[in-house]
Amino acid sequence: MRQLAKNYYEIYHKDSKVIYLPEVESTSDYLKSHKVDHGTLVLTDFQSNGKGRRDQRTWTSEPGLSFTGSWSFTRSDAPSPVLPALVGLTIVELCSQFFPQMNWSLKAPNDILLSGKKCAGVLIELINQGFQTQVILGLGFNVFSSPENAIHLLRRESDSPSLFFEMISQLSRELEALVSRERTLGLSPEEQTRLVSWLNLNDNLVEKIEGISSEGDLLFKTKKISWMEL
Repeated sequence: MRQLAKNYYEIYHKDSKVIYLPEVESTSDYLKSHKVDHGTLVLTDFQSNGKGRRDQRTWTSEPGLSFTGSWSFTRSDAPSPVLPALVGLTIVELCSQFFPQMNWSLKAPNDILLSGKKCAGVLIELINQGFQTQVILGLGFNVFSSPENAIHLLRRESDSPSLFFEMISQLSRELEALVSRERTLGLSPEEQTRLVSWLNLNDNLVEKIEGISSEGDLLFKTKKISWMEL
């Protein structure tokens, strides 16, 4: 069985906050019940009872087929309301940066599409801990959605780790910066433009998105939908 999480842990655990669990019901639930340092990433090669958005479905990782993990961050207050939009933007842009030859797009609220099909999803949970808020960011990335995709994603340059692993390492750093962002800051005009571009690359959209407000509202010709309500 492929062990992507274990392989990542063996490379990066010495200089980063990474916990590897061969099997766990949910990496997010593990972080809720264990005290860990700010920025810790919990990884597993088999998640048997993960949560989907709003607990609508079970998020189960097939052994050896996906990269599954959750980050834990703490703040003195709740994070910016536009955090979900920024997380989706960050991940799709990193995917495009590391793998420019592949056809990436974004589906609100936080699905990453590859050639029009979902290959990754993000779940964000906020846990009130009295004077602090725990922010848990869960990521499931189906690396082996097809043999061709796996070849690209796990490609190495010389003796360095796979590009996918390098991308996850950079994502850890960028997520920490996003979570630390001032709560009062909305989406900048540049971020709004980039989000609209990535969202409209989704060929499955029934209606193109005209724009995004600084508060994260998706603007269509006939309606407005809050990112937080999706």
